[in-house]
Amino acid sequence: MKKIYLGIDIGGTNIKAVKMENFLRPPASYLSLPTPRTLQEIEKAITALAEKIGRGGGSTALAGIGIGMPGIVNKKSGKIIKAPHVPSLDGWNAVSAMQARFSVPVKIDNDSRLMLVAEAKFGKARGKKNVLGVAIGTGIGGGLMTDGRVAQGAHGAAGEFGHMLVEMAKEREWEELAAKRAFERWGDRSVTIGRGIANLINAFDPEIVVVGGGGAASGKIDFGVVRSEVRRLVLSPDAKRTPVVEAALGERAQAIGAALLFLP
Repeated sequence: MKKIYLGIDIGGTNIKAVKMENFLRPPASYLSLPTPRTLQEIEKAITALAEKIGRGGGSTALAGIGIGMPGIVNKKSGKIIKAPHVPSLDGWNAVSAMQARFSVPVKIDNDSRLMLVAEAKFGKARGKKNVLGVAIGTGIGGGLMTDGRVAQGAHGAAGEFGHMLVEMAKEREWEELAAKRAFERWGDRSVTIGRGIANLINAFDPEIVVVGGGGAASGKIDFGVVRSEVRRLVLSPDAKRTPVVEAALGERAQAIGAALLFLP
């Protein structure tokens, strides 16, 4: 019997789902629903998506569900510690809740770290060992791969780049000035995105920076402007040439990374 794995991405705007039938190639499509505001409705939405694409019937069997979360997670306990853009998830034990519904193993991680995992397996970070992932959507998240390992941090919070203070006078965070609402209010935020990425390159010195999330997939980011800011502000002459590229997997990436939690 062929095993299938589901990848679920809970975003601040939408919940996306993919079905992975093997780990050799990424799924070509995904399903999506708007993210509800209450936990009960979020659980119903995840269940609806999972049942729609996961119950293959016949010679297929659902073997596991991976879930990407928009915030700080405790992978061991399965609990969401803090989800700034979906506060109804705070304290939710996704693993126990979804295992009770589907009777299959469930694994979780931060959604932006999972974008990096997917890009390292199938996308622009393939073959790289030191990678910076930046996901721009409702907020800004990210992930850091060092020597081939994705950092979790001491408290499960590694990669919360969007909460860096970049305007000290008003204590405004990077995502407040460069994520979805900033685009809606002020338009092109490519300069601000480039400055934030330059700071991260100075801090972590990656081989490549992969930029994903809905903001990148929308085509509204001017990568020429972003790269110009990187060249202007990065300290190391060699690091000024760090490639800054758009993610290959688009808005599927986080959900694909969630399914890859079951990669042998």
